[in-house]
Amino acid sequence: MDYSDLSEAARDLIEAAELEAQSVFEICKQDVSFQRQLAEEMGEVPPGESYSPRRNAFEAADAQAAECPKRAANSLFESIAVVYWKHVLRPDVTTFVTNLETIWQSAHQRFGLNFKMPEEVKRKWRVWALRERAADGS
Repeated sequence: MDYSDLSEAARDLIEAAELEAQSVFEICKQDVSFQRQLAEEMGEVPPGESYSPRRNAFEAADAQAAECPKRAANSLFESIAVVYWKHVLRPDVTTFVTNLETIWQSAHQRFGLNFKMPEEVKRKWRVWALRERAADGS
C-alpha cells in the first residue's frame, strides 16, 4: 500500500505498526519453536514421521504456527485502520469502511495471507467509527 499521501506523523505510526506486527510474528514463531523443542524433549514424535499417540504438543505447536501470520496481520490491520481514521478519513465513516478492505488485503498479504475481510469485522469497525465520530461530536 502506498502511504505517500499521508502526513509524516501518520507514516511514522504505520512504520511503527509494521515493526510491531513483525515482532508479533517473530515472537509467535519463537513460541512455536520452543513448544516443538519441549515436545521433542518429552519424547513426542512429530506428525507424519511415524504413528505415535503422543504428539499433542506438536499438533498444538503446528496449530499455533498457523495462527502466527493471522496474529501479525490483524495487529497491522488494526493499527493502520486507526491511523487512516484519525489522520485521513475522520469523520467520513462510509469512506473509512470502504477503505477497510484495501487496508485488510495489504496487511494480510504482507504475511502471506489472502482472504476476504469478513463482513463481521467490517461491521465491528463501522460501529467503532460511528462511536468515534459521535464522541468527537462530528
